[in-house]
Amino acid sequence: SGHPCREPCGRSPIYAASLSSVPNDSGGSAASDPNAAVIAAESNFSVKAVSHAGAQGLMQLMPKTAAGLGVQDPFEAPQNVSGGSRYLRAMLDRYGDLSRALAAYNAGPKAVDRYRGIPPYPETKAYVKRVLAYYRGYRGDFNR
Repeated sequence: SGHPCREPCGRSPIYAASLSSVPNDSGGSAASDPNAAVIAAESNFSVKAVSHAGAQGLMQLMPKTAAGLGVQDPFEAPQNVSGGSRYLRAMLDRYGDLSRALAAYNAGPKAVDRYRGIPPYPETKAYVKRVLAYYRGYRGDFNR
């Protein structure tokens, strides 16, 4: 499946429009967080992406989740990334490590709680592995 970026990671127009304008908890931008890797895995940087399950936008928010996060238009990049990054941050705070947080982002926190870790679902296991691989690549790009 290869690397998701058509341009050097972190330098695409959608990346610039959505990630650099979203603050993270440490005062930097969301670009330095795992959000870019989640976006790559979830939507391949397509603002209008819709999954078979109905998840929408860059970070593939389900309508109910988006509404709960105050995202009024999930196809509007900064709103979607802001909501998705806040949800991911909540999962990181809840589970304390990126792998379980990503599993919860993909399969839901109830599944992670039920299995006391990454659920044995092939899709979720592959998702966590893919996002972590992208994240390692993006971190290398950001540190240049």
